[in-house]
Amino acid sequence: MSKIKTTEDGWGCVPELKQAVRAINQTNDMCYEINNCVRSSGLESLVNNMTAALEHAIDILEGIDYSDQFITVDEEEDEDAPADPRMPDWFKKKVLPGIKADPFYKSDSYLD
Repeated sequence: MSKIKTTEDGWGCVPELKQAVRAINQTNDMCYEINNCVRSSGLESLVNNMTAALEHAIDILEGIDYSDQFITVDEEEDEDAPADPRMPDWFKKKVLPGIKADPFYKSDSYLD
């Protein structure tokens, strides 16, 4: 079991979970069709598509090492901790001393 320190308080630190959920969500239209008595797909197609999506989700989930333990820490506390080895290198870089790269930052230069 490895302990991974992260500032993420949700499951964003395990990207495979998001991938599995996306695969499961591919069945939403099919579930709607079934739950709301809308027959727009053939039975064989519906069953095959649902099976494929769910098998894909299971494959992703089976690849997760659930022996890892994630420990949520404050950003200040995390400065000395080793980075999550699965985090991309560009995200580990510091833009300015004490400031890490933010992939969601949008420039305000258009306001100038």
